[in-house]
Formats: sequence, structure tokens, C-alpha cells
Amino acid sequence: MRGADEMIDVEAFKSKIQKGKFDNCYIFAGSDERVIKECVNMIINANLREDEKSFNLNRYDGEKTTFDEIFTSSETMPFMSNVRVVEVFRANFFRDSEKDNRSKSLVEDLQKYAGNIPKNTILIFYYIYKDTREKPSKKLSKFKKNSTIVTVGKLKGAALQKKVKDVFNSKGGKIERSDLNFFCSMVENDMEIINNEIDKLIAYTNGEAITRKDIEKLVPSKSDNDIFNLVDYLSQKKIKEAIEIYNELIFKGEKPTSILRMIQRQYSMILKIKLLYQKGKRNDEISRELGLHPYICEKMGIQSKKFKNESLRKILDLSLKLERTLKSSTIDSNIEMEMFMIKTLRV
Repeated sequence: MRGADEMIDVEAFKSKIQKGKFDNCYIFAGSDERVIKECVNMIINANLREDEKSFNLNRYDGEKTTFDEIFTSSETMPFMSNVRVVEVFRANFFRDSEKDNRSKSLVEDLQKYAGNIPKNTILIFYYIYKDTREKPSKKLSKFKKNSTIVTVGKLKGAALQKKVKDVFNSKGGKIERSDLNFFCSMVENDMEIINNEIDKLIAYTNGEAITRKDIEKLVPSKSDNDIFNLVDYLSQKKIKEAIEIYNELIFKGEKPTSILRMIQRQYSMILKIKLLYQKGKRNDEISRELGLHPYICEKMGIQSKKFKNESLRKILDLSLKLERTLKSSTIDSNIEMEMFMIKTLRV
């Protein structure tokens, strides 16, 4: 084993693994954490039996670990095994945006060490992109000589449909091709979310074939998910993250007025759910009354606990005022939307 001096995609990585070709150092970077974890586990399971893992597999949090810790584990001889695997998750020090002294020092030390990793050690790093616009870090180019860098992008088109169909099959779900295509167009392109939505559909249909009607009823649209997360960030007073989601929606082609209407609908539904909870209604009663799936109702119910009734009413008033403002052609809609989000933190 040695570094592969290359940057490859997931399919190329899997092809090499299936041929039994392993390298000493891997760095995974991408937007789909579930796919990255699948790749990491492919390396681990191909090299270590279950009974070998307790002695020969070390896992470290990249937000907390040190170079000395990684170095010591990597230099330790395997115990009753041919290979030792060292995994560093949340290796965010590889990001271009991470410029603190710790990240800089760690990257420099690892760069020097990458060419000297023992032949019986496999060192694995991975980090997840913050949003769809993030690209592989420029820092990674320094590791190409002695490492295999695997970029994990979102699956699209036929590749996504094949992967999703495989997940349905593995879970015993029945779905026709046209309904599968519709599901793929509706769901967020993230394998963790896709798996959760498939579980939800299979449980709901109870062995029957999944139809478009089931999907429309249970699966929130991509924009709905984004709005839920945006409002959730606002409830936690994380304005930076909320604005990032807003910018993502604009990047995807949504208009400020459309985003505002979705935010209004979310806050309005949260208030309705909160008031019904205060009347002693149960989750199943509320979901029937408002026409929501119990799972979605439960999620919004949890969200409602983060707001006071009066705060929700004030936010809705602010949104109505902003709606009138956005009809003017002389204002910057994006700035007005950002100001609105900031104001919601103060009510």
C-alpha cells in the first residue's frame, strides 16, 4: 500500500476497493455524509474482521484530536492482524475557511507525515461540505502525492434512481418506476434523508405498493425542508446559518417573495400547533385536524416549543409588512429579507 497520487470519485474508489487495491491514506470530502461513511466502512470491513476491530481500529474527532494522537495510533503495530485503521471524522481542518493556528499546524504536520505512514496502517480522514457550493479544499492538493482524495458529490439522474431503487429493494419496499422518478424529484438529494423518507413510506403503506399519492402526502418538498431548517436556525438565534439557507434557496432559483410565503406558512402552522397543544390536544388529533402527517406534525410540535405565542404573532405581523414592502420595485429584496430574519430574533 501507498498513496495513490490522485483525486477520484466514489465509483472509481469502489472499483479499486472491489479489486482489493488499498492505499495508506484516504481523504474524503463531500456533501453526503451517509455515502462517505459507507465508503469508510468498506475500507474498514475489507481489512478488519469484527473481532479485530477492538484492537486495531482507532476513531478520533477531528475537532478535538491532535497530530500526536494520530501519529501514535498510526505508528502502533497491528495486534493479531495485518492492518491497523485510524479514522479521523469531522476533519474540518482541511477546509480552506479554517485558518486558525491549530488547523494550520495540523495540516502541515499531516502533510509531512503522509509519505511516511507505515505500510500496515490505513489512515482515513473525512469532512462534510457545509453547503452545495463548497468545493474540495485547495489544501487537499498538497496531499495528492501520498494520499487518495475521494470527492463525494450528490448522485443525479439515473445514478440516483438506481441507488434509491436499491434502497427500496433492500428494505422490501414496492414502487413502480414512474413513482420512483417522482420520489427522486421530491426528496432532498441526501442519502440519510432518502433512507429516512423510504422508511416512513414503507411503514405507512404496510407492504402495499408505494404510489405518487403516498409520496405527496408524506414527503416534504426540498424547499419545505430548507424552510423548516431556516426557521429552526432562527429559533436558535443562529442568523448566519439561516441566511446561508436563504442564499441557497435563491441560488436554486427561488424568489424572495416565494421564500417569504413559505416562511409565513411555517410560522403560521407552528402557531396553530402550539395553540392546539395548549388546548390539550394530542399529536394524532392535531395532525388530523390540520391535515398533516403525524411525523411532520411531531417535528413542528417540537419546533413550536422554542417560541412564545406572542413572538409568533409578532413575526407573522413583520412578515405581512415585509410582503407589502417587497411589492415595491425600488428596494433590494435580499437585504429586506435578511433584515426581516434579524428582526425575528428580537421579538
